[in-house]
Amino acid sequence: LKKAPDIAFLQYQKARTLYHEKAVAEGNTAFAKASELGMKSPELTLIHGVVSYAQGDCAVVIDDFGSLDRSWLSKFELIPSLSECKAQQGEFDKAMSYAEDNLKGFPHPSDIWLEIAHIQESYRFDSKNAIMAYESALKSATQMEMKDWIARKIQFLKSKQTVSVLENQHVSG
Repeated sequence: LKKAPDIAFLQYQKARTLYHEKAVAEGNTAFAKASELGMKSPELTLIHGVVSYAQGDCAVVIDDFGSLDRSWLSKFELIPSLSECKAQQGEFDKAMSYAEDNLKGFPHPSDIWLEIAHIQESYRFDSKNAIMAYESALKSATQMEMKDWIARKIQFLKSKQTVSVLENQHVSG
């Protein structure tokens, strides 16, 4: 590798070895180098999409994840990331569809329910449906900290709805 650092396949193999040895950061660098050198593989596309998501580049995430088999996204629990990017691009129906279509069989459905709730609350401004999604997330959550946060979020949204109703009654009354 020292004699031929510009061979994409060698960089790719180096990355796989580094991942196997739990040297993830160095592995990511080698995967990036293999990609820059023109190597194409689903694994590189997946990693590129994850890095792009971390950098906030949803257009690239949608392109990368859209070219992969859906089972890869489900296996690596990336459906919420794709849904979020679709929502950020203004494609709310597609964002919801990606999330809802992948609820069954997803290892941690609470993560998808949280994304659905976030889309309802933040992009559609629909507290009622957000509350329903948060309640579904609460039912499927396994971590106590998550359950506590979700319960507080539901309580907050319900209290906000009550205030809105009271304000509307005061204005119209």
